[in-house]
Amino acid sequence: RSVSLAMDDSDPFEGNMMACLERCDARTLRELKAVSAAWQRRAQEVLCDAASAWRQQPIWSPSEEGRALAARLGSGSDADLMRVLLRMREKLDCGVDLPGHAWAVLPLLEDSDSTVRERAVQTLGKLEAAALAQHGAALAARLEDEDGAVQVAARLVMRELEPAALAQHAAAFAAMLENPDWFERKEAVETMGLLDAAALAQYAAAIAARLEDSDSTVRAVAVETLGKLEAAALAQHAAAIAARLEDTDAMVQIAARLPMHKLEPAAGHMDAIVARLEDPDEWVRYLSVKTLGKL
Repeated sequence: RSVSLAMDDSDPFEGNMMACLERCDARTLRELKAVSAAWQRRAQEVLCDAASAWRQQPIWSPSEEGRALAARLGSGSDADLMRVLLRMREKLDCGVDLPGHAWAVLPLLEDSDSTVRERAVQTLGKLEAAALAQHGAALAARLEDEDGAVQVAARLVMRELEPAALAQHAAAFAAMLENPDWFERKEAVETMGLLDAAALAQYAAAIAARLEDSDSTVRAVAVETLGKLEAAALAQHAAAIAARLEDTDAMVQIAARLPMHKLEPAAGHMDAIVARLEDPDEWVRYLSVKTLGKL
């Protein structure tokens, strides 16, 4: 230990010690996390920091079973492929083993059989968020798959990405905001709501356009998503949100009250809330009082 500290200028968390950890495989790092709180912190820094040297070139811990299953993905009938993919999801360690075999699963995203493509997406979906992010582009391509089930699977899996990783593919979801299917539009708005406030602000105008959507559920979700913006960005769409206080659907009216407390009283939209104090719906009256109470 004294030699290690000397090489690290007496700092136990940098230099020589971290350089050793960056050369460990995933299973070793996970086992080190159980040694002590200090080792847990070090291992997490190596495993979870997107900028770490280990994360740039991860060293997974493939098992013999994993290698055998991955080898079988190169051939066989569609039924065989689906059985192998199912076994990979159920039997392989998703944290240290499965990520090492993702390379064998990726080609199946282009398989001629839609069910195989769907199962391949679901298999990648078992990966932890950091490992999943490496395959974000391949999954985003499935958002435009000719088969609806594959699209849904890709959408659900991509929701597991960390906000920063999801932001890299936000444009693909923004394109879905004009989908003729109301459910697809709702899903797109909800997914974009998972972005952090800064990334969300870049698409706020496109989401605000959904406040006029023909479907009330889409309008409600759009209001809720805009409510996640910081106050300054939200203020740019305050008038459009205030207009939803008079929406024909009570669910949208209620949703519109929630983000209003972020706005300054001088924004000029409080009168619309005061008017709802006489609303026949008790929940609308309650939220109106709560919103005014934030002033």
